[in-house]
Amino acid sequence: MLTSKTKRNILKISALLIISFFIFIGFGFSKARAQDANFYITPNKTSAVIGQSITITATRAGTFTSWGNNRRNATFTIFPTDGGTFSQSECNFLYYWTTTSTCTVDLKISKAGTLKITAYSVDYNGQSHFSSISIITTGTESTATKTNYSLLESLPDGSGGTMANFESDPNKNPCAFGKYMNIMIKLFLGICAVLAMIMIFYGGITYMTSEVISEKSAGRETITNAIFGLLIALGAYILLFTINPDLLNLCLDQQLPQVQIDIGGETDAPISADLPTIIKTLPSGIICSGGQSNIPNITSSFAKKMTYEMGAKGTPGPNNTIKLDCSGYVNYVLKCAGLPFVNSGTSGIFSGAEKVTSISGTKVNGKELQLGDLVGWRKVDTVKYKYGHVMIYVGNGNVQVSDSHGGSSVGNALGIFPITRYQDEIKYIKRVQ
Repeated sequence: MLTSKTKRNILKISALLIISFFIFIGFGFSKARAQDANFYITPNKTSAVIGQSITITATRAGTFTSWGNNRRNATFTIFPTDGGTFSQSECNFLYYWTTTSTCTVDLKISKAGTLKITAYSVDYNGQSHFSSISIITTGTESTATKTNYSLLESLPDGSGGTMANFESDPNKNPCAFGKYMNIMIKLFLGICAVLAMIMIFYGGITYMTSEVISEKSAGRETITNAIFGLLIALGAYILLFTINPDLLNLCLDQQLPQVQIDIGGETDAPISADLPTIIKTLPSGIICSGGQSNIPNITSSFAKKMTYEMGAKGTPGPNNTIKLDCSGYVNYVLKCAGLPFVNSGTSGIFSGAEKVTSISGTKVNGKELQLGDLVGWRKVDTVKYKYGHVMIYVGNGNVQVSDSHGGSSVGNALGIFPITRYQDEIKYIKRVQ
């Protein structure tokens, strides 16, 4: 014998199932199709390359009374939709009076991957029959970035129509992301409304069918919470729209302000080409000999003995330091190591230099770095930094440089860091000969 509480729970569950059925029944009917042996498709081959064509044959079986002479078309679709082009979207069965009949279409492949081809036909009784196959395609696709995406399900576009494809290129579809998010916000509000109505209905059933005070209170609380949640969702949208509709505009196409970072610049003025003169200007303790292999020691000896100043090429600095900008510093190091150098700033150093396409560990453009290699960029190569910059390779994937570090650099101009730190900005490499 069922208790009254069990009966009430059964009634609640039945009511929710009925509501769910009516909400989703339309989707179920729209997707329902019968797949059986009376209709099927076959390709002349199951793999192809881009540019090739595949012939697909649709076969209809059964009697005249089941198909009828006015039900003789097969309709074809493909997913992804840009995977290929049919010679025609429909084909007509040749002999609709016979038990078995066939028709064919050609599909030209335009995308590599797994393509799903589906065909359907309607019999005399109005029943849809469908069949699907998969084709594996290979080939080299265009290197152009694809920006038009096919949605798995069409979405309402907010103007009474539907959107089956989404173009993300702002040059073709201005404010694409904002439009998409506005649609998703409205869908979210719709889902909130449906869920709120279900919970209100559930709370009402609980309240009406229960004789226990605590359950009646729980039913009222469910209804209250559902209404409160719906008001929060709708209220937030209405409040923002009332204050300023642009607050709901998620367009990200506007050009953001660019920020330039000042890590210190340099000029094209030369240093003294006379080594004895250079040695005289150096503070005591700086090494100025030893060749290419001694570059790590030469560069590190400038620690606490160098002050950055834009345009400085070896003038005395405060606290027994020498004033150098970035190009002056690397030229001093190369001169002390006895290596050839371009006695100029970045515009001269990187004139005709090798362009950088990749940086990985101790390699640039796939080739190992050597002690004394110079890397950097010119002023005309960047919008992020105000000036050109040059660094010298000192081994173990590290470069050293003279810069301001964004503040005071008296005796603290020497910086060392991995070359990958500026891998997005480095445009050129000047290799030692």
